[in-house]
Amino acid sequence: MKFAMIVGLIGIALGGPAACVARPAAQPAWVDTLIATFQAAPVANPPRRIVHYRYRDQRVYYVPATCCDRPSVLYDANGGVLCAPDGGMTGRGDGRCADFHDQRSEESLIWSDPRALIEHGARTESMPIPPAVGGIAHRGDNGRSRSASTPCTGAV
Repeated sequence: MKFAMIVGLIGIALGGPAACVARPAAQPAWVDTLIATFQAAPVANPPRRIVHYRYRDQRVYYVPATCCDRPSVLYDANGGVLCAPDGGMTGRGDGRCADFHDQRSEESLIWSDPRALIEHGARTESMPIPPAVGGIAHRGDNGRSRSASTPCTGAV
């Protein structure tokens, strides 16, 4: 117990948790499966992460785009794909949830690829969520923002 606490504090002191996992009270099994899929693949650039939000009065899970012209993915609480809020060829997603970045709330980091610290040396800037602007973190760069670290917020 003490060891885990010390490791967590060291990770935060170094600019972010080494393996930031904030599990909701009843995290859906499909989220664990998605995490396992990401862990089995090479580290993405930027490293993958899963962020929980409240959007249109429901719990949603956002996976930012990894690079270039790839779209981000927004999942509902059951693991169904709702839309691609951003990314893709235009950088604007698929248009089915164009208001996501303006309407989302209750941001909570669920998982961030801990291999980013190893694969990318000490560059932890690819792991944090950007600070909120008016309570909402805005992205116009397909998830590649670099900013100060935002620690896990605990259970959702």
